[in-house]
Amino acid sequence: TNTTLSFARHFLSGTKVGVFALFAGGRHPNGNSNVVDVWNSENNTWTTANLTQERYGLASTSVRKYALFAGGYVLGGYSKVVDIWNSDDN
Repeated sequence: TNTTLSFARHFLSGTKVGVFALFAGGRHPNGNSNVVDVWNSENNTWTTANLTQERYGLASTSVRKYALFAGGYVLGGYSKVVDIWNSDDN
């Protein structure tokens, strides 16, 4: 079985929270991405969310009900932003 992201990109970051797998940011031919593709394993559905900055090469981790996406490269330098995704909101 396979599936696809909302669009192709590389240098993205992934993590999981409960029944959710999240794939965030990345780089594509037209620039950086702020898209987070979210897969719900319970019902096999995809949704999207957004980071506050378009960036790639970011780090991700999860703690309890939260996914955290930190740093990375943005146009013109490095990011110090940490976006927090809460599984209770989804």
